[in-house]
Amino acid sequence: MQEIKIQFWDAVNQKMWELDEAGETLNGWTFQYFAASDKTLRGIIHQMIDVGFGTNNSAEEEVELVARQYTGLKDIEQFEEPKELYTGDIVSMHQFLFDGDEYEDEVVGVLTYNDDQACVCLTKVNHHDIRKYMGYGNPEEFKDEKIPICMFYGLHETSWTYLGNIYEHPHLIKEATT
Repeated sequence: MQEIKIQFWDAVNQKMWELDEAGETLNGWTFQYFAASDKTLRGIIHQMIDVGFGTNNSAEEEVELVARQYTGLKDIEQFEEPKELYTGDIVSMHQFLFDGDEYEDEVVGVLTYNDDQACVCLTKVNHHDIRKYMGYGNPEEFKDEKIPICMFYGLHETSWTYLGNIYEHPHLIKEATT
């Protein structure tokens, strides 16, 4: 069974929070997480702010964070310890293909989750053969397509290379997929 792990991206402090950091403070903001009424796990940062004079001279400011789910995939090649891959990570996927002859191929995209199909997918993929195979002529229409990773052939445990993530390195997605 796949481990369920969550991280939260904090755009205010430019930090990725782990669940075991709940209650910790950075730059006056305190990280917390909770189960919401819709049964989702939510992360927030909050701080007390001064609003002026009087008996109630402070108020709480709160910012909701972006949740990232562990995909069960790892980059085991370029790190001393395997790097767990989360939704929002930009990856290069290495696959072996067979069309009479064996050849290797690299596909770059962003890991995401498709709730309708309950699977990990790649999106923001810029790969001509895949786009053509799926019937898309226009590359812009194809960029938001979520392709289940099970549709790719020849994957193996060393298929995944972590390049960055869309939160800390948004420039990478433009560079990698254009």
